[in-house]
Amino acid sequence: MSKLKPFLLIIAVFILICFFTPFLGKFYEFLVGYKLSSGFWGTGHPEYFEGFFLSYSFFVTLVIMIFGGNKKYLALAILLGVIFLIQIISLESLIVSVGVAIVAWLIAQAVLFFKKKISKNSR
Repeated sequence: MSKLKPFLLIIAVFILICFFTPFLGKFYEFLVGYKLSSGFWGTGHPEYFEGFFLSYSFFVTLVIMIFGGNKKYLALAILLGVIFLIQIISLESLIVSVGVAIVAWLIAQAVLFFKKKISKNSR
């Protein structure tokens, strides 16, 4: 069962990223204050492109910080570093993604704090 758990966690994160991409894309349009154009990629919904970056940054940070082991910061740096390097050409997108990752990190710290409190009280 322990080998199945990481696989299920990866699948769950992938589903969450795909599900929240359009919502976070609309949130990105709201934050920057203008409608995104399809540009080079030519997608019918250009907000999906930015929404994917935000969704990826949020859920990868949240899951790695909550369920990560001893080297969670190294894994987080590698997984977010790749996306942040792609976003370096659009500075506002990079700033919003870093902000979303920080929010996810804060939420994960709160979850870990309450998890520790609950496990301490149950003893």
